[in-house]
This record gives sequence, structure tokens and C-alpha cells, in this order.
Amino acid sequence: MAEPMKVLDMGALLNGLAGDALKSGLTTVYDSPHSLMALLRIQAGEHWESDTADTEERCIIVLEGWATFSVDNTRRSLGSGHIAHVEPGAVISAKNESDQELLALLIISPPPSVRLLD
Repeated sequence: MAEPMKVLDMGALLNGLAGDALKSGLTTVYDSPHSLMALLRIQAGEHWESDTADTEERCIIVLEGWATFSVDNTRRSLGSGHIAHVEPGAVISAKNESDQELLALLIISPPPSVRLLD
């Protein structure tokens, strides 16, 4: 049986990935058969777009910074402490129009690898 609870130290993870080691875009921090967790980094002035996820729910938890997220035809400014849930089938894009980077945790369930195996 798999471990019933996985604990990640986000502070240690972010310190370990500080500076250039944390690339713009997505960096996977945890992957299981049920969900995938990735850090999303968008530098000031940059744009990011996800793939369409027909069967995957996604949750965005903003840790630092601000960006304007678009989901289909809905636009929202999300900042530190905001959480957004995105239904399957939607395309997510984000534009960081601030002068600081955005750092968010993206949780995808089920992970794309499970969808590809079905």
C-alpha cells in the first residue's frame, strides 16, 4: 500500500529551487497516480498557457505575486493567497503584467500520465 499521507516542505523546496534553477513554466514537485503538483513560475511581462485538459480538474494556489488568469472567456486577477478551481475541458492562460514574478502551485487531478494511459 502507498504511503497514506505525503508531506512536502514548500519552504525547503523553494529554497532548493531558488534563482535560475526554477525555470519559467511548470516544474513538477510531486506526481502520483491520483494527482500531480507543479510549481508555476511566470516572470514579469511573460505569458503562460496550459494544454486543454478534457478530463483533468486543476487547482491554482498563488503563493507569490499577481497575474491575470483567463479560463475560456473569464478573466480574473489572482494574487498571493488566492485559489482558483478550473473544471475539465478549459484552457488556462496567464499574463504577468506586474513587475514581480508569479509563483503558484498547480494541482492536476488525475495527472496527465493517467489520462494518456486510459
